[in-house]
Amino acid sequence: MPFVTTMPVTFPCSRATVYRALCDLKSYPLWNSGMITVSEPGPLREGLAYDTYSILPGGQTNRARINVVRLEKDEEIELASKTGAITYNAIIRLSSEPSGHTTVVCELKFEFTNFVLNLTKGAVEAIAGARMQGDYEALRALICPPAE
Repeated sequence: MPFVTTMPVTFPCSRATVYRALCDLKSYPLWNSGMITVSEPGPLREGLAYDTYSILPGGQTNRARINVVRLEKDEEIELASKTGAITYNAIIRLSSEPSGHTTVVCELKFEFTNFVLNLTKGAVEAIAGARMQGDYEALRALICPPAE
């Protein structure tokens, strides 16, 4: 059964700053909860395939092969993974706000392959949304200076 969650987060910094951070693979484990390592140290580039290793709920280690499907500088990132315990397609859209802040909206479509969560669809989507929210808030704390 496919799941979908869409989650917006506002960053108090420029769209270019947020896009650059989202493309910085070496920093992913700093803000992506559960992630242990990323196989590529460089920035995202269209066509790149890289591996991530993460800890899933219950302590299971997951290796996922992620493909960078599409990049539109400072505007959109599309990632897809067809391997691992969770397969997904993520579209991350960035938009500038009049205040100079940036809103990031991530639309995540995902399915479990070798991992079972015996929960309702709504509960799984809510859990995924909360995790994404926490991850993006961690990224925001890393890249945007606190308001004075």
